[in-house]
Amino acid sequence: MKRNSIILLLLFLVINVFAIEITFTGDFKSSCGHLLDEKKVIGNLNIKNFTDFLIKKDSKSCIDFQLALDSNINYHSNYSSNSSNFDLKFYRLWGRYFQDSFEIRIGLQQINFGSANYLRVLNWFDNINPLDPQKNTNGTAAILLKYYFLNNSSIWIWNENTVLGKAIMTVNFKNDKPDFLKLSSGIRYIQQIETGEIALNYNYKQISKLHQIGFDGKINLGLGLWFEDFIEIKDSDSQHLLDFGLDYTFAISNGIYASLETLSLFEPKNSLKQKKQISVLNFMYPLNLFDNISYVLTYSSDAQKISKFVSFSRKYDNMSFYINFYQNLIYRNLDKIEFIENSLIELSLIYNF
Repeated sequence: MKRNSIILLLLFLVINVFAIEITFTGDFKSSCGHLLDEKKVIGNLNIKNFTDFLIKKDSKSCIDFQLALDSNINYHSNYSSNSSNFDLKFYRLWGRYFQDSFEIRIGLQQINFGSANYLRVLNWFDNINPLDPQKNTNGTAAILLKYYFLNNSSIWIWNENTVLGKAIMTVNFKNDKPDFLKLSSGIRYIQQIETGEIALNYNYKQISKLHQIGFDGKINLGLGLWFEDFIEIKDSDSQHLLDFGLDYTFAISNGIYASLETLSLFEPKNSLKQKKQISVLNFMYPLNLFDNISYVLTYSSDAQKISKFVSFSRKYDNMSFYINFYQNLIYRNLDKIEFIENSLIELSLIYNF
């Protein structure tokens, strides 16, 4: 009892002497869906807990840490048999030192960039589903430096590190080899312009000797415009993808948001000859302060296939409710267009605490 009291007292002194601020947050998601074609019920229960530590060194610099756990339960039933699985892992585990113009972050973190909304080609380090309201993604074990210049430009430098990934794996709750054991280095330069920003990106994967070059930008001229251009080079082979999009909010009733985005995949031997294309048309309409309806139509000209997504959502301060309907699924897998023919009705509840 005396020993525990001493530990608590020392912890209290450390927090106060070093001005440590501790914040606990998290989110809870429960979803249930019915695959109509397969006559299968699927369910998911997900809880994420975030603990943030902030140490103020002085008025210009700080150190902070984030530890986040991700617990996940999946359930499947086809009326004759049931199956379920449980998964617990680190979602984020990083430390950062930052000041006005510079920051360095080390550990399992989120690295994502680019201007596109749906058909992103610069998702080199994330697997964000554009239809996911939480925008969840796996972390990347890396060292990331950012520097902000006085002319509003900035530069990122990163190293996705195998040694760091192995260190995190030793304290992970799973015994299997995580997918973040990779090795790459890269740089991103961002230049602010009068109506938006443009950026140049480069990443080199040491193990596969793969060069990735990206160029992206977005501007607002009343009509929003963006693009992502991506070239991947390995030996004498190359891959070229170009995404272009635009959006506009029509002043009708509560305002109708519309966007159109197109992804072109070009021939490996001719970077200007298009071989495949995907287009996404999106509409969003707010019924009132709480309710929103969205519609997403995806079309593959190569496969002559269409997928549809309709969602109704109601949002409060800390809680959101969703009714979603999916019909078929079209997505890009590297240089291939994949198609899954099925229909799904899904109910989801998200609570932030």
